[in-house]
Amino acid sequence: MIKYAILVRHGESFSNTLNIVSEDIDKYPLTENGIKQAKFTGEQLKKIKIDSIYSSPIRRARETAEIISSILNMDFSTDIRLKEIGFGKYNGERIENVPDFTYESEEIEPWDKIEKRMLSILNDYNGTVLLVSHAFPIRVLVAHFLSLGENESYGILINYATITLIDNINKNVVAIGSPVMTKRMEETLKK
Repeated sequence: MIKYAILVRHGESFSNTLNIVSEDIDKYPLTENGIKQAKFTGEQLKKIKIDSIYSSPIRRARETAEIISSILNMDFSTDIRLKEIGFGKYNGERIENVPDFTYESEEIEPWDKIEKRMLSILNDYNGTVLLVSHAFPIRVLVAHFLSLGENESYGILINYATITLIDNINKNVVAIGSPVMTKRMEETLKK
């Protein structure tokens, strides 16, 4: 079982700058800004001991994991459960062209399915694990630990290459979308 899940959203990618929703595996690399963000986050993570790294197989997350794992001198593996939400027929569309952008839309992967796959990861790995994913799946997992539903979770903001920390032992959220490794996060991870 994962004791501590360190969730990092990928750095800024071209899909983000173009406002395109995408679950495509090999499209939309990181922007120069996204590369800088990933490097900064990697440097922040040097302050703690991480047992393993897993990433979404989608390019923007994979590139983020490659940068961070290089800084930490660790290997990483991909896990399909960390992927972006399924956008169905809206994949590749500009976000403003996606009507009723909600997990309750018939065409988009439902909230409970995202929650189930993200929770399953917590049981399959051990120790302190870095998980590189996407804003929506991270938000779903955070909402689960805060006992929030989809509508109540809209205020949870996960920016590019930020750190979210879940203490899976005590079933609580230590930090959400932090741009830096805080003292509280470091102290939690030393336990």
